[in-house]
Amino acid sequence: MLRVIVLAVVVADLFGAISPAASSDTPCAVTKPSGDLRGTPQCPGDYGTGGLLVNLQPEIEFRPNGPGFVLPDGSLAWKFGWCRKARGKLTIQGTRLDASAPPLRAEIAQSSEKPGFSPSHLIFPTEGCWNVIGKLGASTVSFVTHVVDHHKRN
Repeated sequence: MLRVIVLAVVVADLFGAISPAASSDTPCAVTKPSGDLRGTPQCPGDYGTGGLLVNLQPEIEFRPNGPGFVLPDGSLAWKFGWCRKARGKLTIQGTRLDASAPPLRAEIAQSSEKPGFSPSHLIFPTEGCWNVIGKLGASTVSFVTHVVDHHKRN
């Protein structure tokens, strides 16, 4: 009887009937920068569309005394630069892909809606694999980044 159960589990796993539980250990298919897309020194960006570029950071690692910072609520904030090549208001949202988590928050410097450089802080409530979407008018940039908090491991 035990052999039949083990065989059934192995067969089910082979045909995809068993899916692993989502966790931060699940591989994250991060987005890589486009080699052919570049902004300017005044408005940098290496990934995006004609109207909106971002300085892509596929792997974000929070380390003691490193870049980025941990907020009092434990959220992780990291600076991202955006190049707005069109007029309009930039909005940013994000969701965790590998586990349940509150949505990403964004603080965006919007001194004007003119084209140009816009710094932002993306605030990740947890580490993990995140899909981030920036929108500016008809332009949308979507990318996946992996956030790791080494503060917890030390």
